Amino acid sequence: MANSPVQRVLAVGAHPDDCELLCGGTLALFAARGASVAICAVAHGDKGSRDLSADDLAARRHAEATRAAAVIGAKFHCLGAVDGEFVASLELRARIIETIRRVQPDLILTHWPDDYHADHRVTAELVADSSWFAASPGHVPGMPALPQPVPVFYMDTLAGLHFEPTEYVDISPAWQRKEAMLRCHASQTGSSAQHGDPDLIVLSRDLARLRGHQCGVEFAEAFRPCPRWKRLRPWRMLP
Repeated sequence: MANSPVQRVLAVGAHPDDCELLCGGTLALFAARGASVAICAVAHGDKGSRDLSADDLAARRHAEATRAAAVIGAKFHCLGAVDGEFVASLELRARIIETIRRVQPDLILTHWPDDYHADHRVTAELVADSSWFAASPGHVPGMPALPQPVPVFYMDTLAGLHFEPTEYVDISPAWQRKEAMLRCHASQTGSSAQHGDPDLIVLSRDLARLRGHQCGVEFAEAFRPCPRWKRLRPWRMLP
């Protein structure tokens, strides 16, 4: 990784398994090449279970996300918002700014602004805005501002809807690590199919195959850069 401009990567998803689903292979490639990888969930992941209380589900998903991150030697952070109940508030933006300044990433990956889930759309807005304010002195005093805004790339949507990629990453060599990360999220991958929902590992594999077909490899993940001033770079950011 010595010749790469990306030495530190931060992936920010709304829920504990979002980054693994949508950019886990890319994160695995970064980690394998020596980059420091951090995965952040804005919300606890405390909703959606038919069997567990909100507190029990949040605790279980935090443990699962920590194990999933460990598969590639990454660190997991959670900002503690409540599923489906957070908005693009100044308080939550400050927490993301703090996370960006603490991690000091060269690249941030996050949700597409027109994704299917409200939490994903809010996260996309918060991250794009925070990438600017993290480099703006005077915002969130007590932590030094970064020297410049961090480039942001948007991840694919879960089934590829409303998303036209401009960048592809060949994750064929990293698929097994991505799947191992996903299998750590047993509360989601183990129970969803039992209740008639699509199995998330199968859905993720199908999407990776589709994006792979588009760019001529077995498995791929797709992205678009955030086209905002000072968030663009004239060189390849992705592996």
